[in-house]
Amino acid sequence: MIPFAPRAGKKYPRSIASALALCLSACSHPSAERVAERPWYAPINEAGEPVAAVFEGRIPCADDDGRGCEKVKVTLALHRSIERQAFTSYQLRAVYVGVSAEGKPLAASGSVTSTQGTAFDARSTVIELDASAPPALRSYWLIGGDILFLLDGERKPRVGTAAWSYVLNRLRPIATDQAEAASGGPASAPATSPAW
Repeated sequence: MIPFAPRAGKKYPRSIASALALCLSACSHPSAERVAERPWYAPINEAGEPVAAVFEGRIPCADDDGRGCEKVKVTLALHRSIERQAFTSYQLRAVYVGVSAEGKPLAASGSVTSTQGTAFDARSTVIELDASAPPALRSYWLIGGDILFLLDGERKPRVGTAAWSYVLNRLRPIATDQAEAASGGPASAPATSPAW
């Protein structure tokens, strides 16, 4: 005889069947209506310019920052002038992930300048954030419009660790009605953010 198997002809008590039905009815199905995800960054800046690009990555914690964290999740939103087709302002958020460093994210915003030239390529585009950004997060090498390499003071790409690099990848900006109105067209579809 198999343990826990019902005997032929014997029915389960109604209390077990009732409990099972109650448990199954408590499970809810996801609603067809999704709540719109709101971005942490402003979809348009004070000048009415929409977010043109959002970059995100995980970079190593600096040994000398005193935070004792494992990694830093960095997100950079860049606004673009529609007339000049140039980045004009930014919003930066850095979340320190680790045992002793978790807490309120570091946030900065300000103006952007685009210049040319890294230590390896004189014709490359470099995005410079103003002094509102932390010094270690101010200079980026734009590669193909979809990748940012964090640069050091000599405009060389910073070298990461075995676990984390100094690379930010482009995400799609989260669609909002404000961004659509500012750009004159539909905004990009929402992006899924990579897991921590």
